[in-house]
Amino acid sequence: MSDPLYFRLETTDYKFYLTISKGVGADTVSIGGKKGECVNVAINTPESLAVKREYHFIDTATIPILAWDSKCAIDKDLAKGSGTIAMINTVLSETMKRYSYVKVFTFTDNSHITCSNGKEISLLSLSVIEYGKTWYERHFNAFIDDSNLNRKYKNGIKIMNDPELKMSFTDFKNTIKSYTNASTVESLKPHYESSATYFMFFKSILDMVGKTGLCILVIDWIDMFILHIFQFNPNGALWAIRSSSIGPVQIENETQLTKKPRNQNGGGAEYIRRGISQGRVNINDILEYEWSL
Repeated sequence: MSDPLYFRLETTDYKFYLTISKGVGADTVSIGGKKGECVNVAINTPESLAVKREYHFIDTATIPILAWDSKCAIDKDLAKGSGTIAMINTVLSETMKRYSYVKVFTFTDNSHITCSNGKEISLLSLSVIEYGKTWYERHFNAFIDDSNLNRKYKNGIKIMNDPELKMSFTDFKNTIKSYTNASTVESLKPHYESSATYFMFFKSILDMVGKTGLCILVIDWIDMFILHIFQFNPNGALWAIRSSSIGPVQIENETQLTKKPRNQNGGGAEYIRRGISQGRVNINDILEYEWSL
């Protein structure tokens, strides 16, 4: 394994440190920050034995780590939402520039935020019930890699919009009552009975109590409800982004560095030493204007 290559990238909006590590059959392209690795992309290479035996695919890269932090950028704090999009676009476009055969990036969407009561909630579930799409769908045209699960996911969205498929409140109550308290269930009743569809039900709650209130009212049961409607767990599915969906990134200046920057951390060894689990795609509080809880 050769020594990593380090670069300082100056885009229109931010400056990032980019690291390229050459491995045996797989390379990594990553953006690091002061507190740890921010984004890591793993790319199969033609000499990979797994590729040669057709266990892995040369055109598919994976994103094992994606974690937002304000210090992922060099020159200024990385903004939630718009800054995260810029960072993702930068690392994926740089990957495509150096590995032109990559056509698809796969990941699992474990993003979450913390409600005002201190409990964590799936950002995928919150985004789906408000927008009918996940954050990655809306900004990167992401889709579920497995065609059968992708079809089930799209069918679930249709069910959420179909008045004829909305269960009675009694059936709804029986579905969620084991996951929350009776007072919460009863507080949902007027919203539920006045709404023709599931999406209208969640919009009614949002209009009445705002994002903070919606988060608290659904946090205990929403993942189970999504599982009930979609008949599988979208949080555990493998999602994908096509290279054609990556936005253009203007690199105003690129400088190759002679050594690892002092204030850049990240990489597998660093995470192991610090006892931080790898293999996560988890952007906390990613949506600045959408979910500023």
